[in-house]
Amino acid sequence: MDDMSTNSTCVSTSVTASHNSVNGEMSVSSGRGHRVTYRDSVRDEGEQEEQDANQSEERRSVVDDVLLVVGVRKVELRCSWYVLAEASRYFRDMFSGSDWKESREKTAVIPDVEHDVMTLVLKAAYGMRIEERELRGRLAGRPRPYSLVPSLLIAADRFQFTELKEACERRLIAELDELNCVPLWHLARRFSATWLESKALSLISRETLKSNELRISAMLRSIRAR
Repeated sequence: MDDMSTNSTCVSTSVTASHNSVNGEMSVSSGRGHRVTYRDSVRDEGEQEEQDANQSEERRSVVDDVLLVVGVRKVELRCSWYVLAEASRYFRDMFSGSDWKESREKTAVIPDVEHDVMTLVLKAAYGMRIEERELRGRLAGRPRPYSLVPSLLIAADRFQFTELKEACERRLIAELDELNCVPLWHLARRFSATWLESKALSLISRETLKSNELRISAMLRSIRAR
């Protein structure tokens, strides 16, 4: 699989009024000055250049209204409330409910989700394609990258991104083998990934049966050799 695509999340990237399309901006920054920005224009059909020139300030006021502070490094992700609200009931309730502190401050601190995972969640919210290389993380001292997909599934479950969670399930099912089937089965049970749970359990059963058959064969050979 070259990339992960969550097609049905694409409808959540815009808020439509009459013939106007209002899309968002996602920017990523850290305390060390690293910054990556993804932009979609606010435009009338057929008048993109004029809108880009004349509505810069309007676009900024519309889209730069939510700040997510994520991970142990407290990376800031600034994005559109409209995009998050359309993509996720979790964020819609968070930023619109009067009982939430975040709804008043328009800032949410999420220390237990790292920025590389949260960035992928936001890309799904914006209908952006997640590339293969983005699904691999790296840790200092580890020569090989590790998969971000399990962490992405957990985040998708938590933030109620159904299509993204299903895409993660499909990816993990494709990667199932005799070495990872047990931990992925536990992951699936904990986060109600029923499709992944079923596939992992089937593989565990087959591997258990195979192991038992090998054990019995070894016992029979030992008996015959006496």
